[in-house]
Amino acid sequence: MKDPVIQEVLPLYTEEMQFEVGYHTAEKAMRRFHNKSHKEMIQKIKMHLMQKGFHQGVIQMILDELPMEKDEDQENEALQREGARLMRRHQRLPLMKRKMKIKQGLYQKGFAIDDIQRFLDEEVMDE
Repeated sequence: MKDPVIQEVLPLYTEEMQFEVGYHTAEKAMRRFHNKSHKEMIQKIKMHLMQKGFHQGVIQMILDELPMEKDEDQENEALQREGARLMRRHQRLPLMKRKMKIKQGLYQKGFAIDDIQRFLDEEVMDE
């Protein structure tokens, strides 16, 4: 069902306009997802824009323009927060299984394997 009004006005919504609206939407999403890992934040922004109806080409242009430098301090804070949550969640498991579950959960959240291993070495005490 192609509404003639939609077909008539669709060319008026230029790629530049889509970019401006999408960029503003992505900035708001960045503020909402700032406490996630860098990788997860990018994925969530991308999904958010897709759910709002933006096309892949426009999304990629927006992601290329967003100021999303990886902040090591912020990344470490997110790792500590998520790691502590996973430690509480799996505290009743035996040590090896607990480490595996924490490592798996942090990796799925987009943290680097070296950072995860450092967290486990520092936080999960061998029993």
